[in-house]
Amino acid sequence: MKIELERADKKRREKRLMKYYQQIEKQKRKGAVRMRTDKVFAESVVQNIQSYLPPELRAVECSVVETQKNNGVVLTGVTFKMPD
Repeated sequence: MKIELERADKKRREKRLMKYYQQIEKQKRKGAVRMRTDKVFAESVVQNIQSYLPPELRAVECSVVETQKNNGVVLTGVTFKMPD
């Protein structure tokens, strides 16, 4: 009887760990999709921003910048630089 309970308990723990692992993997995939979406949006802004700027600012150089923070988070942004 004791052995059967130990086996059942072990199976429950394995099942719980597997479910937890699957949740972690799902969150990782969500993060990767969000990161790609942010980059696509930033690239779209860089390509189309010229048509929204006034004529005196159309010479501005735009670029997509990705910065990795200390905690591993990658931030995506757009920089604007006036030519010299």
